[in-house]
Amino acid sequence: MSGTMDGLAARDVRVAFGKMMALHGASLEVAPGETLVLFGPSGAGKTVLLRAIAGLDPNSTG
Repeated sequence: MSGTMDGLAARDVRVAFGKMMALHGASLEVAPGETLVLFGPSGAGKTVLLRAIAGLDPNSTG
């Protein structure tokens, strides 16, 4: 890959599946060249956040 990367910013991401709110305003910022690790217990929303950022799950806001 060539060129520069701008990094990643996600602010106040909220994802709902029907009446169930899967994410309640998650935010993160990753600078260019920085490495991010998401960890937490099962059901914390790690995969939902990554899928929302990738555009695979629709965001309610953010």
